[in-house]
Amino acid sequence: MNENARIGWFMHGLSKFFRAAILSAAGLGIPAALAQATQVVIVDRAATLTLPFDTLARNLPTLECRQRSAGSRFLLHSDVDLNQPVDVLALADVTLFEKPGSPAQTARFPWWSTFAGNEIGIAYTARSKAADQISAANWPQILQQSGVQTAYSDPETDPEGYNTVIAWTLAESYYHLPGFAARLRAAIPQKNIRSDSTQLLALLSAGEVDYAWEYRSVAEQHQLKFLRLPKQINLSDPSLAQCYKNACIDLHHAGTVQQQCGRPILYAVAIAADAPHPEAAAQFVQALYGDAGRNALQSAFQQPLAAKVGGDIATAPDWLKMLAK
Repeated sequence: MNENARIGWFMHGLSKFFRAAILSAAGLGIPAALAQATQVVIVDRAATLTLPFDTLARNLPTLECRQRSAGSRFLLHSDVDLNQPVDVLALADVTLFEKPGSPAQTARFPWWSTFAGNEIGIAYTARSKAADQISAANWPQILQQSGVQTAYSDPETDPEGYNTVIAWTLAESYYHLPGFAARLRAAIPQKNIRSDSTQLLALLSAGEVDYAWEYRSVAEQHQLKFLRLPKQINLSDPSLAQCYKNACIDLHHAGTVQQQCGRPILYAVAIAADAPHPEAAAQFVQALYGDAGRNALQSAFQQPLAAKVGGDIATAPDWLKMLAK
């Protein structure tokens, strides 16, 4: 057998080996894409990113994406205070990176980059009380009617929760309703407050509440009715940043009080400095800013944004700094 024939025989055998391995994996119920995966990546993402990140992961066959969803403040506590292993952290509010709660957070996530926007509003169904009457002009009155049940997520665990309270505060000046935010917050029972906004969907579906404060992306993904609020309230417009910052809420962490003021809703992503799978993490974030990521976000009714790096920019990867130019 000459040299070329031996090489051909070897390559044929190698091809048969890989085909057999993939078929064997399929026989065990393992998807072919996963059977061929070469790298694991651990991704912690805000609950409102569940759908787009799952979509993105399905388009990355060389990565085995192990993803966890929760409220952003809860994830930050888990990844910083409890030091859970993580490669990529994606949060629903860039200020959680901009205002680190400890030196440990700065050390683990020295840089971050924004990648998407959203807007806050009111989700409801055809069964909701006054569903045929509520509008951007009268919702403060509707939500305060006797018997109307409203839900929102916990400001202490979820950015959507504190953005909800900030929106109520902005509504006070927009509609000339002094004290509205405090009255509405006091009227909502504890049973209607959940740790992240996606948990409110079950309350709406079961008819236990009439209205739930949600990001537009979540409401649209689940085909709910969604009341869009004026831009002066919904935290969607970067040009109104100065207006939004006039509304603030006190949050509590590790025995301290931190003031959170309104700003445009911006999602941000970071790769941990001690990421156990740094190459896979880089591939995932690169894909997030590529066509696959943009398409996944748009299909989930979220607004993709160009990269804008913050924090210790010198420590950010060169490829990300190039994207941000």
